[in-house]
Amino acid sequence: MTILNLTQHNATADQLASGIIDLPADFQTALKSLLTFPTTYTRADLEYRALQIHELIRDMCGEHFGAPPKHALDGVMIGGMPSFMPVLEATLVSKGIRVGYACTERQSIDKEIDGKVVKTAIFVHAGMYWAN
Repeated sequence: MTILNLTQHNATADQLASGIIDLPADFQTALKSLLTFPTTYTRADLEYRALQIHELIRDMCGEHFGAPPKHALDGVMIGGMPSFMPVLEATLVSKGIRVGYACTERQSIDKEIDGKVVKTAIFVHAGMYWAN
């Protein structure tokens, strides 16, 4: 399974092992620019950027959305700004792209440091929720 990572963060080791792939550097830079919004924006801005992200992955993957190297693309993973995700999801689904969100298991680790207990949360990739 090949899932294209369309978030601002690199895939974790667990995600990479499950078939999630990061975009090449030049496409990742373009994606991050499209995912970064000014303080104020409109619905039209969201829709325009969603279409631009579709064009970006089409340019990278080709007409049939085959992700390099020679893998068929099974879907994309999105995540980020809450007001943008429904618009991005709807746009990509309308273009025939399978859209998913990462599911994580939160593991808590307690460590004693200098007589104090420090709690650390670790997020472990647990699969995907597919919107369509």
